[in-house]
Order: sequence, then structure tokens, then C-alpha cells
Amino acid sequence: MSISMYGHYPDTRCDDCGVCNVSVKHIGYPFVPRNQSGHFCDTCSVVRRIGADQQREPLPIGETRYFGRCKNRSVSIRYPASAIGPGDHSISNAIMDIRTRLGNIEMNTTNTSGLVVFDFRWEAGLIKDDVEKALNGLRKEFPIVTIGVKR
Repeated sequence: MSISMYGHYPDTRCDDCGVCNVSVKHIGYPFVPRNQSGHFCDTCSVVRRIGADQQREPLPIGETRYFGRCKNRSVSIRYPASAIGPGDHSISNAIMDIRTRLGNIEMNTTNTSGLVVFDFRWEAGLIKDDVEKALNGLRKEFPIVTIGVKR
């Protein structure tokens, strides 16, 4: 049995993409794997609902589909600079590795107000499965990372 609770959880991060300000909590199959629950933003919740409507197995918690929301748009990968120690470049290195694996895509980097941001444009030439695998892998390795559309 599944339960979906709708509300406003401003300080809770989406368990799939990492954005704050989530609005849905799903408990149980078919939205999340059996005996699990999670908080999700509107977009990731829709991805899970579509999967359930199509009677597919639910995605593991922490995995989503970025293609529909990000293709032909600027993708933003963010994390708080305070989340890593001085001299620790593990997240930046992982993001640069993604850049290389995707064919040395153009990526802009900024560091403002304690937030490190990497932006790239998901152009038509990028292979959907490669990008989604890379972004989901990054979130799995570094849950503090947030991935979304640049506003």
C-alpha cells in the first residue's frame, strides 16, 4: 500500500535530485521501493508517478530522470562550499570527470555566497543515458549535490 502526503517541507531536500523545498512524501510501493519512503520535489514526484502509472518498478531512492526537465536547457549542479573541507576537491573533480566523459562539454563555474555552482547546457548532441547515468552517479556518491535546471 502506498501513501502520498502533500505539504510544504521547506528545509527538506528531495531524496532524488537534492533540491530543497519539497512538497511530497511517498511511502511504499509503487512510488518507491517496498518498505521505503522518501521526500520529493514536484518534478521528481511526477517522474515516480509516471513510472507507477506505467506499472514499472520504482526507481531506487536517489535516482531520477533528468531528460524531460533538462534537455535543451541549462543544467545547474550545486553544493555548499562548507560541505567539504579545505583542500578537498573531490566533488569538483567528479564534476570535471563528468565533463570529460560527456565530450568536454562547456561548463561554467561560479562560487558565490558560499555556493559552488557548475552550469552546462544539455544540447541535442549529448546522449541521454550517458548524462542521466553521470548525474545520478554524482548524486549517489555526493548526496549534498543538488542538480536542477538553471533559473
